[in-house]
Amino acid sequence: MGAQASQSSSCELKNTKPLLQDSVIQGHGEDLLSAANEIKLLREESGVLKEQRKFMENEQRQVRQLQEELKVKDELLKRETRKRPTCTKADMGTLDLLIKAEEEIENTGRPSGMVWR
Repeated sequence: MGAQASQSSSCELKNTKPLLQDSVIQGHGEDLLSAANEIKLLREESGVLKEQRKFMENEQRQVRQLQEELKVKDELLKRETRKRPTCTKADMGTLDLLIKAEEEIENTGRPSGMVWR
């Protein structure tokens, strides 16, 4: 009976070895499938992130362009604002001459300095 018992336990070990290998293989297969799914998700996320980065770069480019345009317009506005007092003084001088000429016309019928022919 001893020989038969050792033979049957040896047989049981041989039979469990393929089962153990199958479960290990199945476990690795599940790990590979899980890793493949994770890689797929990471690739999708990477694609989304690339699109977001591209969008952000375009937005930053537009912001820089608008900032540059604003800077140019600010400079133009400053330049025109600096010119304004000079133009206003010139306009006031012209307006003063016009008022004097109108007063002379009303008083004398003709502006001074004009020669009638």
